[in-house]
Amino acid sequence: MKKILFFFLLSITILTSCRSDSSEDTVIPPTVKEFTLKEAPFPVGFTVNSTLLNQDSKFRKILIEEASTLTPEYGMKMRTLLPSKDKYYWKEADDFVEFATNHNKRIHGHTLIWHTSTPDWVNNFTGDRNAWIELMKNYIHTVVGRYKGKITSWDVVNEAFLEDGSYRPTIWHQKIGPEYIEFAFRFAHEADPNALLFYNDFGTDYLYKKSIAIGKMIELLQSKKIAIHGIGLQMHTRIKLNEDYLTKAFTYFTKYNILIHISELDIRLGTNANPVHEFSEELAMEQKKQYKMIAKIFKDLVPEKLQYGITIWGVSDAHSWLTQLPEWPLLYDKDYQKKPAYYGLQEVFEKK
Repeated sequence: MKKILFFFLLSITILTSCRSDSSEDTVIPPTVKEFTLKEAPFPVGFTVNSTLLNQDSKFRKILIEEASTLTPEYGMKMRTLLPSKDKYYWKEADDFVEFATNHNKRIHGHTLIWHTSTPDWVNNFTGDRNAWIELMKNYIHTVVGRYKGKITSWDVVNEAFLEDGSYRPTIWHQKIGPEYIEFAFRFAHEADPNALLFYNDFGTDYLYKKSIAIGKMIELLQSKKIAIHGIGLQMHTRIKLNEDYLTKAFTYFTKYNILIHISELDIRLGTNANPVHEFSEELAMEQKKQYKMIAKIFKDLVPEKLQYGITIWGVSDAHSWLTQLPEWPLLYDKDYQKKPAYYGLQEVFEKK
C-alpha cells in the first residue's frame, strides 16, 4: 500500500513539473477589456450636478471613467451666476471647469440666454431697448470671457420658439425684439472667437413647425455672417419615439452644414397621463432599443464632420429631473449600476 501511495505521489509530482515547464499551459488568457463610453466614435458625456460633483464619489468616478464631454446642469445658468445685480457667484462654475479641465474633458457651456433662468432683478429691469442690449452684452462678455480658452462650446440661446414656430414671448424678446438672438450670438463670438456657438431647443427630434422656424433662424444668421456653429437637439424623449421622425429631423438640420449635438438625452418610460409605477425587464429592454436606435441613426445619418456628440441629461435615475414621476430615464439605476440602456449604446459604439 505504501509503495502504491509512493508511486502515485511521484506521478503527480512529475506531471506537475512537466506542466509547469510548458509555456503554452502557463499563458494567462487576456482579460476582456471593459467598454466605456469614451470609446464611442464621437464625444459622449453627461450633465454635471454641482452638489453631486462635490459630495458623491460614485458620481465623480463615472464622470472620470466614462465621459468625454461634460455640461453643467445648473451652475452656468444666469440665475445661478448673477442672482443679484453686479454680484456674480462663480464657485459652482469654477469648480466644474476645474474638475473637467483636470480630467481632460471637453466642456460645453450651458446656457447663456434662457428665459427660465433669468433672475428676478433682470425681469424687473426698467431700461430702454439699448439698455437691455447693453445688459446682455455685459453679461455674455463677462461669462464667456472668464472661461475663454477653457470652454469649447456654448449654448448661446435656449428655447426661443414655441411649438407653432412663433417666437416665445420671453423678456428678451419683449424688450429687444427677435434680434435679441442675433445680439446674443454676436456678443458670444466677440467674447471668445474660438468658441463653438449653438442654438438649443426641445421638440426638435421630429420635423415640425418649430424645427422649420429654427432652420429659418439659422439661415438668417448665416446670411448675416453671424457665427452659429451648431444646433442642440435636446431629445428629452420617450420609448415610443418614431424612428422616421428622427431621421427626417437629422436630415433637415444637416443641410445647414452645422454641428449636430444631441444635447439633453434621456428616455422616460411613461407620460404624465400614463405614468409607469414599476420598472420592469420589458420596459428596460424597450428603453435599451430606443437608446440604441437614437445613437445608431445619429452615427449613420449625420456626416462624421458634423457629429458633435451625445450628452445624457444626468447619470443616475436617483438624481434625474424626472424623479417626481419617476421615469427611470438614464443609463444607470439609483445604485449607479449599468442598465440595459447602457449596453444599447455599447452595441452601437463597440468595435466588432
